[in-house]
Amino acid sequence: MSRAAARPRSWRHAVWHGTPPAPPTPVRRWRPSPRPTWKQGPGIPSRTLASWSRRIADGPGLEGVDVLVVDEAAMTDDRQMAALLTEAERTGTKVVAIGDPQQLQAIGPGGGFAEIHRLVGGVALTENRRQAHEGEQAALRVWRTGARREALHMMAAAERIHAVESAEEARTAVLAAWDAARGRWSDPHDQLAELVVLAARNDDVTALNTGAQALRRTAGELGQEHTYALPGGDRLTLATGDIVRVRVNDYRSRRDQGPDLLNGYRAVVAALDSQHRIRITWRTPDSTHQDAWLTPDQVAGGALSLGYAMTIAASQGLTATTALTYGYGADAYALYPGITRAREANHLWLPLAALEDEETRTLLGDARSETERLERAVSAYAKLLRQDRPDSMVSDHLRPAPEPAAAPAERKDQQVSERAQSDLPAQRPQSAGALYRS
Repeated sequence: MSRAAARPRSWRHAVWHGTPPAPPTPVRRWRPSPRPTWKQGPGIPSRTLASWSRRIADGPGLEGVDVLVVDEAAMTDDRQMAALLTEAERTGTKVVAIGDPQQLQAIGPGGGFAEIHRLVGGVALTENRRQAHEGEQAALRVWRTGARREALHMMAAAERIHAVESAEEARTAVLAAWDAARGRWSDPHDQLAELVVLAARNDDVTALNTGAQALRRTAGELGQEHTYALPGGDRLTLATGDIVRVRVNDYRSRRDQGPDLLNGYRAVVAALDSQHRIRITWRTPDSTHQDAWLTPDQVAGGALSLGYAMTIAASQGLTATTALTYGYGADAYALYPGITRAREANHLWLPLAALEDEETRTLLGDARSETERLERAVSAYAKLLRQDRPDSMVSDHLRPAPEPAAAPAERKDQQVSERAQSDLPAQRPQSAGALYRS
């Protein structure tokens, strides 16, 4: 059981001291973006940050909520955190924040979680229970001390980092590794749960998804297909057997139309009918299989995308067996969750030509061996990651501006005045009353 899963029980007992309430103590969860497994895991009803913000601004706020769990709190903007804590003070709600300042950062100023954790002496997890490989564990321990260059070299020594020449070659190598690894799981739902392909940027995710689909089409693994016109002129081709991601929230259970379809679900295309409707199937954490039909208009409206690869941000919180990450474009705070998604093996691919600056490439020329290419790619990547800084608090952005510099004539007059003052005899300091006496 995870820490977050175990907590609701203890929170409920903690707030029942004295006179127990008649209904169970309401425990709610807030996070920056949807994660479909929360309610199915810890059993805590959850809302996105945006939903809670609207409820605080225009609705009942936190009335009736005794404990609010803020998951991935380091990703929460300080302005939103301030609104939450202000409301929690009004309603007497206990706020429990869980996060990691070394992972994905807030879009705006977001150093508040780290500072609050420091001020209150918050609990810190120090034991790595996810990674099974000793080399990965050692490298991650070093990473968390801030020695990223050393950690990357340790990962390279453990054969977890792979360097190629170009970005295209790196993406191709990621797909080749995915193609080889996926044979371990014959059930596509097992493959979805245990094998993830990651990149930091949407363009790279799109390229990886298109490449994976092409590999499966060439292998004859996909069936009937149809191409949908998307907003903005893009097109999406889906076939039976494809892996997809749900990109919208559709609360069908509220309309008695089947299970909810939530943003972030990864599913398999099970059928395409003559009207180009799509039936997708997915597996819940309790191993139940569920399915839903989507109309062509829903697909064309952006309800689905290919799901062979995803952004590192979208994978936050997932745990797989193997993770394959295209590293170019990831800063230090995006890379860390990318190289920690899997239990058995976390692999990273780096394109040397994209990482080295022109001056260095001119000086060193082409890499003469695989060892040299790996060494140079790791060094160039570490140099880029050194530029990344921890989140700052919003107050750091609100410091008063310095006084405007005096004009040259004003500075000259001031210097003359200062010299004249220095020639005057020292005088006894006057009292405040004397200074203002007419």
